[in-house]
Amino acid sequence: MNRRLKNRDAMRLVRLAAGIGIGFYALYSADYVFLLPAGMFLLQAALNLSCGGGGCFTASSRRRVYRDVIKPYKRGNRI
Repeated sequence: MNRRLKNRDAMRLVRLAAGIGIGFYALYSADYVFLLPAGMFLLQAALNLSCGGGGCFTASSRRRVYRDVIKPYKRGNRI
């Protein structure tokens, strides 16, 4: 649980701001249907959830590309 609360990144703060903003708008305009997306954004920000089913890549899961994997481009070669 401590790991989830310490990992603060930009998208988590954007979700938090969106949840708070949509929540204030829902209460101000009396459109209570907007409380559902506000609650979802706040839940995502609190638990640091984003894409369901593990479909998102994080910065730590990127594979490094080495020089032997990519061949240099030569202008005269055509396929």
